[in-house]
Amino acid sequence: FFGLAIGISGCYYGMETEGGTEGVGKAATQGVVCSIISVLILNVFLVKTIQFFFN
Repeated sequence: FFGLAIGISGCYYGMETEGGTEGVGKAATQGVVCSIISVLILNVFLVKTIQFFFN
């Protein structure tokens, strides 16, 4: 799950890159930030789902 979220956000921001090398740097930063946030949100969702079914 986490790898999919990281891959999708990285590919999205990578494919939307404009502006040469400066744009690549900004896209990489945006991709990393989005990946971190999506992993945190996905982690909370998965923990709550597992707790719901196994408690």
